[in-house]
Amino acid sequence: MNAELARNLPLFRSLAQNLAAYLFDRSAYLRSLKAYMTYQVEYRSGKWMGGTAFLVLGIFFLIGASFSLMFSLYHLLKDYTGNTTLSAFIVSWVCIFLGFIFLMFSKRSYTGLASGMTYREWKNREDHRRS
Repeated sequence: MNAELARNLPLFRSLAQNLAAYLFDRSAYLRSLKAYMTYQVEYRSGKWMGGTAFLVLGIFFLIGASFSLMFSLYHLLKDYTGNTTLSAFIVSWVCIFLGFIFLMFSKRSYTGLASGMTYREWKNREDHRRS
């Protein structure tokens, strides 16, 4: 029981500090809470928009690569010359590479979206903005 109480002690301390701040200076507490919530909305919507943009770009390049690969296979079977086929094949692999890079950036943007942020992290925003 003591181990569980010790594990939850920072949570209880934070709740007590918030309650005390609210009871003694409501206007400052509410201003601070409003600023915190505004920052959270801006931060999470920015992460969501960035992740969605990279996701759309990644899917665009992967669809382009699929068409390009089919185009290169068609020319490879049609005339056995390497000029048109080789160029389409190279373009398709470049599209695949760019598509996966954009998907990786999208995943990175979405990863930080659902993570919580404590009030202390919010006060030290410089550390949080780097991620």
